[in-house]
Amino acid sequence: MENLEILAPAGNFENLNVAINAGADAVYLGLENFNARMSADNFSTQNIKEVVRFCHSLNVKVYVTVNTLINNDEMPKVLETVKACVDAKVDAYLVQDFGVLSALKTCFPGICLHASTQMGVHNLKGAQMAEKLGCTRVVLSRETKLEDIKEIKKHTNLEIEYFVQGALCISFSGNCYFSGMVLGESGNRGRCKQFCRMKYKTSLNGEEEYLLSARDLCLLKNLKTLIDAGVTSFKIEGRLRNPGYVFQSVSSYKFALKQIKENKQIDFDREEQKLKKVFSRGDFLEDAYLFDGVPDNVVFKTVQNHSGIKIGKVLKTEKFKDLFRVTILSDVKLKNGDGLKFFENGKEVSSLGIGNLDDLGGYKYRIYTKRNLKENLEVNLILDSDTEKEAHENIKKLDFSCKIFANAGNCLQVDLCCENLKIEYVSNHVLEKAKNQALSNEEIASQFLKVGDTIFKVTNCEVETDGVFIPKSVLNGFRREALKELENKIIEKNEKTILASVDEKQLKNVLNLKYQENNLEFDSIVVVNEDNMNFAAKDLKNLYIFSPQNYNKENVLKFKELFKGFLCGLELPNLANNRDIKILDEILEKNKDFYVLINNLYGLSYVGSYKVICSIGMNVFSDYTISFLKSLGVKTCVVSCEQQKENIKFLKDNFVYCVGFVPLMTFAHCPYKTINNNSCKNCSFNNNLSYFDIHDNQYKIYRYRLSQCYFKLLHSHLVNNLGYFEGHKLIDLNGLDETKVKNALSALSKNCKTKLTNKDIFGKINHQVG
Repeated sequence: MENLEILAPAGNFENLNVAINAGADAVYLGLENFNARMSADNFSTQNIKEVVRFCHSLNVKVYVTVNTLINNDEMPKVLETVKACVDAKVDAYLVQDFGVLSALKTCFPGICLHASTQMGVHNLKGAQMAEKLGCTRVVLSRETKLEDIKEIKKHTNLEIEYFVQGALCISFSGNCYFSGMVLGESGNRGRCKQFCRMKYKTSLNGEEEYLLSARDLCLLKNLKTLIDAGVTSFKIEGRLRNPGYVFQSVSSYKFALKQIKENKQIDFDREEQKLKKVFSRGDFLEDAYLFDGVPDNVVFKTVQNHSGIKIGKVLKTEKFKDLFRVTILSDVKLKNGDGLKFFENGKEVSSLGIGNLDDLGGYKYRIYTKRNLKENLEVNLILDSDTEKEAHENIKKLDFSCKIFANAGNCLQVDLCCENLKIEYVSNHVLEKAKNQALSNEEIASQFLKVGDTIFKVTNCEVETDGVFIPKSVLNGFRREALKELENKIIEKNEKTILASVDEKQLKNVLNLKYQENNLEFDSIVVVNEDNMNFAAKDLKNLYIFSPQNYNKENVLKFKELFKGFLCGLELPNLANNRDIKILDEILEKNKDFYVLINNLYGLSYVGSYKVICSIGMNVFSDYTISFLKSLGVKTCVVSCEQQKENIKFLKDNFVYCVGFVPLMTFAHCPYKTINNNSCKNCSFNNNLSYFDIHDNQYKIYRYRLSQCYFKLLHSHLVNNLGYFEGHKLIDLNGLDETKVKNALSALSKNCKTKLTNKDIFGKINHQVG
């Protein structure tokens, strides 16, 4: 348990300081580009060295996020950014893009790479591939099962990082394309517009609710379970949150780790109340997806923002001049600076900050507001001014002890001891016997105790002297120089294991792409399922990929018989736990001649045994990524559905997603449970569920099943790029009816090279990739 780490978000300098002062062991942050939280204040190549030195002086590690997908022309800037970080002695780098991973390994020998959660590692095969590609740590996706964590720990040498607190993406990590496909603002590019936090209604009822808004994580109760499974870094989400949230989250988890190490009890309810005050959407999700099956209560339908903790109700509201005077009965003491939110029947009606407060006694308070708040409204506390104040007042200091030697004929000397570090600092000032009154031990010590706003705090100071005189200016300078030397030694100790260096030659060479072409047996890829494979017209120029709704040997056998004599393959889902992998392996073992269409890192483990094609779930965004994947043995790639067509430079033998309802999200929770508040025991699945947004756009829910159910939210608009790309195409028939399937395959067989209109194919058309 000695190497356990609380990892805190640092979206700006203020939160960086708060995280450190609360006891964080490491922080993760982004620079001005290429990080998944571009709307945060972030840091820069100009100040990263200062930031890292400050953190290292306080024994805190720094992880920089370079975890977005990049275009071809952005690689030079990526390398320039990372070079500044390497020069600054950053501890590690979080990456998503395979092209970036390869370039950083090549240009910065010894660099420490962490597989970002955006890479979607969630099973043993994926973790082993991350390790093989050069990562030393995996940030597991939030959907990872406990048994998979244990397998990863047992069969790899990877460090395991896991989210324990904060916002939960409802879509599987790295494969949310909602914002990118609808607005061109990709979450994989750090610009998510959070469509998951909007209201939707369903085909089952007309009530608008937050059907995609996940509860916040709080895994305090599972902390010991995660430790036992092999997790060593406990990650707190929230680079866009306020200082009070960062402070309380770090404090609570630091306290919990201490209690666990000392085998002491934890008052979980007390700590969760503290955490709910700083941010929570309803009740916390306490188990994530850790345990068997599909979890319940992932979504909180009534509130999509901070709801805080219930503290009381509105007793009375009366007109007062041009305001309203509102009397509140509260369970907690209210103060100026607190924030309140008001609810009626569980739905938010108003919120305000307290600026003028009367304490009426008897747990009653009067506030003044322009809002006419009804009697009996529920009152929640959403901002505790005391927590915010504590976050800024609590300052981390390093304890040190010292012994000063001030003897005539010798140089002024001090021995410093800070934690496990001991140093000796000697000035060039030779001491003389005092001619008049010598400085006492107490007088010498008192000058050395004036550490001011340094990072240090003196716990003990001894003095050995034989009657010398030392000017105060000399003593003050000596103290400053000695403490600076101690600080430098602490930084030096914390940076001795950082081995990353800069290979200037490779910085130039890596930009010269080595592009490997393959001779393919097919021109187009056609993806079919059980519903449409019977009427999918066959063509020897096509590769037919089976993407079943139910992954079992019987369904695959039917597909194989139907397409006998044609090139065939199987699509592997982007989300599959280790139990699912066993099912997939059993299917593939019987079909050695299959192509394998992969959507997640774990799919690369099949290279060499099967002919592997990277599909849209692999987020192939640039030629650097294509070049790297082909060097691993991948046959060809399907370009990311979020990539804009003007950025696709070298298609050659690679493919574009040309027709289909793009899966905007993949769920490990059950939408039917969300809507009907039922469980798997009384399953209400009917294969006819859709969500509708405020513009009445329809998003169909598609289920696939392995050892458990998974769901996809399909795009409301049918992507059609047939008239824009003359090269290789992928046609995805999932969600298409018989007429649309036949029209799509007819258009494909004609290899049409002119721009299509709505009448040429079928209904609404999105002429962009992304």
